[in-house]
Amino acid sequence: MLTSIPGSVPRLDELPPGCIFASRCPFVQDRCRRAPPPLREVRPGHFSACYRWNELPTAVEYLRSSPQVPLHPEERPEILRVEELTKSFPAAERLLGRGDAARRIRAVDGVTLWVRKGNTLGVVGESGCGKTTMLRAIAGLAPRTSGELTLNAAALQSSVRKRPRAVLKQLQMVFQNPDASLNPRHTVGRAIARPLRLLAGLSRREAGARVPGLLDAVNLPGAFSSRLPETLSGGEKQRVAIARAFAAEPRIVLLDEPLSSLDVSVQASLVNLLTELQEKNDVSYLFISHDLAAVQHLSHWVAVMYLGALMEWGDAEDIFAPPFHPYTEALLSAIPVADPEVRQRPIRLAGSVPSAANVPTGCRFHTRCPRRIGTICETETPPWRVGGNHHAIYCHIPLEELTRLQADTIALASRGQER
Repeated sequence: MLTSIPGSVPRLDELPPGCIFASRCPFVQDRCRRAPPPLREVRPGHFSACYRWNELPTAVEYLRSSPQVPLHPEERPEILRVEELTKSFPAAERLLGRGDAARRIRAVDGVTLWVRKGNTLGVVGESGCGKTTMLRAIAGLAPRTSGELTLNAAALQSSVRKRPRAVLKQLQMVFQNPDASLNPRHTVGRAIARPLRLLAGLSRREAGARVPGLLDAVNLPGAFSSRLPETLSGGEKQRVAIARAFAAEPRIVLLDEPLSSLDVSVQASLVNLLTELQEKNDVSYLFISHDLAAVQHLSHWVAVMYLGALMEWGDAEDIFAPPFHPYTEALLSAIPVADPEVRQRPIRLAGSVPSAANVPTGCRFHTRCPRRIGTICETETPPWRVGGNHHAIYCHIPLEELTRLQADTIALASRGQER
């Protein structure tokens, strides 16, 4: 589990007299607040400005000692189910040849998945694979072309405008760019109070009284309620967006790449925040991300998406262990290992993602697959090969053969995890 970093970064005109990180450090002492620690060389080429550099556990020791009580996915009931979801768009005429006027862009093409109560489903894939379109269709912002959606076993209307308040209250969304979802003319307090008034039915005064508690839940001072979005950092804006999403006490939150535009330290802080809020509120997440490391840390289930369809699905522990779908294998090979002695062999996929207006026949990944086995991949739809814990791979290659072929990738991944 990552270290939780409370509070926000101090303002430059209000820097403390001691260590500038003292107000957020979980290992702070009184001397840290009195005077800034000197920069010391703790080992050749490695410097640290910390009084306790030789007392604290190493990163590996700290991570191993962190208590983690994961919820097994099988122990929780389903809260959201998506059945054969499709979302297509009319293609621009200039992108099509003659006689193709009826062809459409199949952004989401027959996706079936589910989210369990209090669990996180992480969805990964390259840009343009349909992740965000799928999320917007579930949210009702892009009405689906076909398929069924159910929330707590009740059917969901295709358009958000047709959904009753009780449904809107249960299903909220955090967008990738908080600037696009926060009104620049509204204060933070007004933005957070809005769902309390519209969905929870509180008065203006009652909603205002709840705002400080919601800000505190996302580790922001209550004084932020009077500030405008333009005065906040990217991480602070995203915290406000998360506070607003949780204001109505939802049962499931859709997260559309909420970490993508933030630096690493802010990303880690938000991942911890989301974990804490999930444990406290027993809320479910559908988490879209390019970052496999963040998905691995936050998710109970993982789905791998390519060109509008799922390629692999299963328990998070199984997805990051052999066998892998060849596409998942390529994504995993690109994760950097923090060890200069480990020589990585990333799998470079040939070409670019095909057009969703002209999806390849057979396996839609065959045009780029490094493990293509012949014409069967080009002409026949692959079967779903199911292993343990509902781990399923959409591929013509048997699971045992995939495990043998991926021995090098598996050994490298294991070595990186051990270190």
